[in-house]
Amino acid sequence: MIMDDLRLNQPRRINAAIAKLKHALLGLSLLAVGLGFYLGFRLSRMIAGDMNKSVTFVSAIAEGRLDAAIAIDQRDEIGQLASAMRAMAVQLAGMVRQIRRGADEVEGGTAAVRTNSESLAQRATQQAAGIEQIAATIAGMSEAIKSAAQQAETGRLQAQEATALVSCSAARSQDMAAAMDAIIAAAGQIREITATVNEVAFQTNLLALNAAVEAARAGEHGKGFAVVAQEVRALAQRSASAAGEIKVLIETTVERVAAGSAVVKEVAAAMAVINSTTVALAQSMQAIAAESGLQALGVDELKRAIAQVEAGTQSSVAIARDLAASAAAMQASAGATLAVAESFRTAEVAEFEAQTRNIKPGPIWRQAA
Repeated sequence: MIMDDLRLNQPRRINAAIAKLKHALLGLSLLAVGLGFYLGFRLSRMIAGDMNKSVTFVSAIAEGRLDAAIAIDQRDEIGQLASAMRAMAVQLAGMVRQIRRGADEVEGGTAAVRTNSESLAQRATQQAAGIEQIAATIAGMSEAIKSAAQQAETGRLQAQEATALVSCSAARSQDMAAAMDAIIAAAGQIREITATVNEVAFQTNLLALNAAVEAARAGEHGKGFAVVAQEVRALAQRSASAAGEIKVLIETTVERVAAGSAVVKEVAAAMAVINSTTVALAQSMQAIAAESGLQALGVDELKRAIAQVEAGTQSSVAIARDLAASAAAMQASAGATLAVAESFRTAEVAEFEAQTRNIKPGPIWRQAA
């Protein structure tokens, strides 16, 4: 009888125990699900907030506000990204400062070139006027042979003055050539700065690609991070494009400066020719004063020489004016470059370094806890 009761109650007891076990497992499962939802909610809010800060920071950089700050100070992957973006802003700000300094130097140099070119044109015009006066004097000499010696001496003195003027103009041309060489050297420095900008943009692009890969690995939680990585990559591409435009502008400026330098050398050569011509003119005047019997022949030869000198002087005036116009155009280009650089707002490098100091990587789950 007792055995029969045991056989009948044993299944009930087993079923009751199984039921209690199911209830306990169900409770534990619900507790685990609730805890998972809570932790996921906390983690998503933390990541979304940091991503919004990162997007705001990158947008400010894209607008040219290189003095923007990002309020993320944590030891995880997001903190690493914030530190990298701060470092990028520091590099960009430094490059913009260097571009500003280079543009200032180029603009100052072109202003000096323009001033010297205008002075050279004015002096060449005065020289042309002096040579025309010599031609008129020689025409009067052909009509008054008796006063040939006196007029020849006057012409000789004027030729000496013209020689001194040509020597001074030649010296100014050499100074102008040296200034243009300095401008070319400054443009070379700007090329190096542009190359540095391209390198930083390339490295930033690589970082953005790596960040996109990490975001893809993170799955659903990495979508926001992938958007930020894409924005950083786009910013890097824009920086590279801007650096390319600056490089083209610098190359154009260098070509114009080189052309101006060639013109200055031509002016110097023309001045040397004029100098030798005026020396020959003075010698001719002395010959006319010494041999008045051959004055008529000497006057004809002198007229031809003066015609050549006048043509060379007019050519020098035209070249000097073209050089002044080229210098003005180059100055305008330098001013445009400076305006582009000044459109960026920068802060002191020490401020950015203070923001990026003591930021070390760490796992996300510790920050979430």
